[in-house]
Amino acid sequence: MNRLIIFFFIIITILNQNVGNALVLNALAFFFDKNTEYYSTIINKFNKYSIENKLDITIEINVVTSGGTSSSVNDYGEMIEVLLKKYDNKYDIYFYENTYLQKYSPYLLDLSNYLPKDYIDMYDQKTISELCRYDNKLIGIPISLLYTVFYSNTELLNKYNKRVPKTWNEMIDTSKFIINEERKKNNTELTAYNGLFNDCQQGSQSIYEFIFSCRDSVQEGYPEVGSKSFIDALEMMKRIKSEISSDSEFRSEEMYSLQKLFNGKSIFIKYWILNDPYISNIPYSISNIPGLIEGVSTTVETGFNIGIYKRIDVERIDAAIIALKYIGSKDIQTEYFRKRQLITAIKALYDDEDTCKDADCKLFKNMQPINDTTYLLKREESYSANYRNYIYEFLYGNKTAQEISQKIIDLTKIYQISINTSDSYIGLISIIVISTIAILMFFSLIALFKENFDPFFTFLSTDFWILSVIGTILILCIPFTNFGNITNTNCFTLILIPILYKLIVKYPTENIISKLIKKNIAWNGLLLIEPYSVEEVYADNGKNYEICKAKTTLNKVFVTLKWSYIAFIILLILLFIFIEWNIESTYYDLRFFISVVYIDIIGHILIICFNYIKIKNYILYYSISGCVYLIISISNYMLIYGFRLILAFIKKKNIRVELINKINKGFIENDDSEWKSKSRYVKSININIFKNYNLKFIVCLNDFI
Repeated sequence: MNRLIIFFFIIITILNQNVGNALVLNALAFFFDKNTEYYSTIINKFNKYSIENKLDITIEINVVTSGGTSSSVNDYGEMIEVLLKKYDNKYDIYFYENTYLQKYSPYLLDLSNYLPKDYIDMYDQKTISELCRYDNKLIGIPISLLYTVFYSNTELLNKYNKRVPKTWNEMIDTSKFIINEERKKNNTELTAYNGLFNDCQQGSQSIYEFIFSCRDSVQEGYPEVGSKSFIDALEMMKRIKSEISSDSEFRSEEMYSLQKLFNGKSIFIKYWILNDPYISNIPYSISNIPGLIEGVSTTVETGFNIGIYKRIDVERIDAAIIALKYIGSKDIQTEYFRKRQLITAIKALYDDEDTCKDADCKLFKNMQPINDTTYLLKREESYSANYRNYIYEFLYGNKTAQEISQKIIDLTKIYQISINTSDSYIGLISIIVISTIAILMFFSLIALFKENFDPFFTFLSTDFWILSVIGTILILCIPFTNFGNITNTNCFTLILIPILYKLIVKYPTENIISKLIKKNIAWNGLLLIEPYSVEEVYADNGKNYEICKAKTTLNKVFVTLKWSYIAFIILLILLFIFIEWNIESTYYDLRFFISVVYIDIIGHILIICFNYIKIKNYILYYSISGCVYLIISISNYMLIYGFRLILAFIKKKNIRVELINKINKGFIENDDSEWKSKSRYVKSININIFKNYNLKFIVCLNDFI
């Protein structure tokens, strides 16, 4: 007896040790209905499989249900995101809706490094690419797909000898006929079609789905906004709502549609496909959603993936991979597909005769999912909400389809400045104005080679004047960097032009401040170390455009240091202004150069302000920034070079004739003393006019800004 007790004690101890050593994986799942047994049964099946194969792995699952409301779906998605962001190791395995693929990708394991290639290739690669991969990483395996389908009340259709409609026009005609007949029998509760154009993400999906159903052929892609197919889709959408439905029904939530499905009080319903046992207990048949043309259909393809949290230890990852392989295996997928409890992404099963005896393979083979779900269904929430609201302005308001199309185009289109006048005339006007001014500036250099103008341009050498005017033209042309697509090259050019202007144009020769010049150029050069990036400016109810924006904190530090350096240069300028303020020979020139300094300072301050103030109108932004550069360029030209040109035109004289006349007069009058005096006077003019070196220094200091 004692031996028997000891034997049982040993057996119990061994069993306890085995149970205690089993690795427990925690899983979190979501389903639309609390009565589903899919997750619990499949997890129980794996746990049994684990015991039979001595894997020592057990899965405990927590299933969250929605009760049929879309808000619960969003809450579940946000709950998972919070858990992942907190790096909470509470769960190892996640069953998640694949619309959250982008949000969850930083926290889930890249399964392509753990699963065999033939296992991944078993699934439909289009589904894998669109619903399971993000940023070239396999974030999950499709455990079950989900489609929107068309439910037809078979009892009513049979009663009035009507078929399941293949087009929207047929659905309208059938609905009108049945509704009228039922009204004669005092059936006032019957409705025709729900729509599901509500105020949440489901509404956006319904819009994309309906528009896709109105393309001209099965092979065509998603209709371009503003195209005939797009306009026809909007018009048909509103016709259905106006003729066989209502605003309230079209805008109803998913729970309303579920109730209609179970009480049979609607002729047609669009909703997500239901699993057994519900699909067998409703008075509706399931078919593909109609289109504008027979044979063209539509559906939203989504579903649930299984993923593994990547911050768990290696032992748990290995165990989770074993569980994932089993749950996503062909055998399990086949079993539950035949039970009509999931829609498999292993498309080869749709051609298996034994499997298709129980599953509606024909329905799934004829599905025509929106072929651009990655672009349309996974955009930013603000885009989806604005897109939906604009469509609703047409569907429930008084806007025209053309007006709404333009608003939607503005959501996605990046407007550019160009010579094309289809969007605006600002580009063409800019080219005409800037080119005209630049040509006038360039041809004004001819005056440097006219003898009569020489006395007015003796302050600097001819080559310097040429380079100075060319530099001014370069500044004038900076707005051209905003033409066309804004790229990093544009932003680089925007910085490079002023640097080249200072390095090559304004400082062609060595002088006493060459060291200061090189320091200034060095500060500008530092800005070229990862300087700017292209940033999109989204205009509310307007037109989006792109700008160059300081990209890093390092860049902003350099900018701050540069302007501190410029402040120091300004102090030096003020010092030399004080020294030379009352020199008579440079009285007006000094004041002109100081005006240039002030205008440049104000202009640069305005340019800096553009980095912190977002103007929502791209034409206004370009116009203001272009005007700033225009003012800087023209003021520099006029106050340094142009005023001399004007003065030369007003006071020009034939210098050679005047000199000969003076010489002749000197000989005739034979007044040696007077001639010598005049000769010295002429030499004095040639030597002293515009020859103040301190003023030269002020000109160069001005160019630091």
